[in-house]
Amino acid sequence: MDIKQLCCSLELATQLKKLGVKQDSFLHYFDSEMNGSFSIDNINFLNTDKKGRKTFNDGLKHGFVFSAFTTSELFEIIGKKLVGIYQKGGQWMAQTYGHTFYAENLVDALAKLVICILENKKK
Repeated sequence: MDIKQLCCSLELATQLKKLGVKQDSFLHYFDSEMNGSFSIDNINFLNTDKKGRKTFNDGLKHGFVFSAFTTSELFEIIGKKLVGIYQKGGQWMAQTYGHTFYAENLVDALAKLVICILENKKK
């Protein structure tokens, strides 16, 4: 299985960070070259690597590190707000009270649900 299938998409990871979700996941999207080419890795907490490139701590601050949340990490964030999850016709569906989200994989459906919960909290 490709590791990208285990993590929410970079687009959703970016939204989750903007909404204030603590960037405390096992895996991260990381742009070590700072050129827009992100990879998923379990990166360390150093400030620079052997080649002098900025790493994790600077990346969190400057936008080239984002938590690549897994299904289990998103379940922890959602808690009891999850009503149901279903797979139908090649799509995953995640439901909370009054909202349903669809995605090609379960982790992205859950990430969309977390985003909705957080956006509704701000209202």
